[in-house]
Amino acid sequence: GARAFLRNLLRNPKGVDGLLAAPFWATVRRTTLRTFLAAVPSGMITAASRGERWVEVLGRRVYYGSADRPETLDGPTVGVAWLDEGRYVNRDGWEVILSRLRAKRARALRGLVTSTPGGEWIEEEFGTGRANRKAIHASTRENRHNLAAGYIEDLEASLSKRAARVFIEGEFGFLEGLVYEFDRKRHLIPWVYRPDLPVYVAWDFGWQRPAVLFLQPIPAGTSLPPIEGTTLRRVALPGSWVVFDELVPDEMSTEALAGRVKAKGYR
Repeated sequence: GARAFLRNLLRNPKGVDGLLAAPFWATVRRTTLRTFLAAVPSGMITAASRGERWVEVLGRRVYYGSADRPETLDGPTVGVAWLDEGRYVNRDGWEVILSRLRAKRARALRGLVTSTPGGEWIEEEFGTGRANRKAIHASTRENRHNLAAGYIEDLEASLSKRAARVFIEGEFGFLEGLVYEFDRKRHLIPWVYRPDLPVYVAWDFGWQRPAVLFLQPIPAGTSLPPIEGTTLRRVALPGSWVVFDELVPDEMSTEALAGRVKAKGYR
């Protein structure tokens, strides 16, 4: 992450700044900033201000701060941003960082996130095929020569298979509140809302994080695409359902959310 951030920082002209962030100030100071400074070749840091929290690399300022208070990251216009340990940052923090990537003189705007792939927003942002997004998965096994002997084996002995896929293999997979093994290749299918089928709503009430799922029954016998990497033909079994839309707002009353549900126009 530090090297990719430095590389993209230096691709931009002098005067185009960068933003470095981590979830907490302790993480910034002890890990992320230290790692970045260690990656900068000797003599390339031309100025610094601890009070204003920036270092200058050959005429390009790098502002740094923590994302636990997103409003403190607001303000600078940058050409590259790096968020470390993104799983501990909420969506608001990421959106503030993303909104800072607007430097007109930047040769290529880049927002980088390094993290164990936990946290709902990271998978939604980088694991669902959104335009101009790319996920690079790295297994801890590739870093074995830098780790204590037996480290990976100890993890494997302690973690569930699901957690091992996240912490060792670097694959997406929510770790909290799961009641089944989710497999993106197996459980995702292309689907467009069908007005000829009924729509059911599953509603988890609450002010802080309410959630609404929209489901339709899949007619038994409907042809489904084969599991990726196989030629196995699949058809929908009786009782099959598809979740095709959702609403997961922050801090919204039931009445206001009901209005958004109706506005969807599903029948």
